[in-house]
Amino acid sequence: YPIKGLFALGMNFRMLPDTKKVKEALLALDFFVDGDLFMTPTAKLADIVLLDNDLHVQKVYKNGNEVYSKWLNQF
Repeated sequence: YPIKGLFALGMNFRMLPDTKKVKEALLALDFFVDGDLFMTPTAKLADIVLLDNDLHVQKVYKNGNEVYSKWLNQF
């Protein structure tokens, strides 16, 4: 199945190999949400940007990642 949407946290596509291909893939998404501390090049590509400048928001992200990691480790 093709990936239609993405929720990223602090992603910097310029630090990944083949940045041109990654940028094209992000632009091809139907929906892209990025959460970051700053308006990064990746955030500029997003449909919605969640500015992560609140400790509460950072805690929610961290807890969500921990829950996902625990779920993923079951397999």
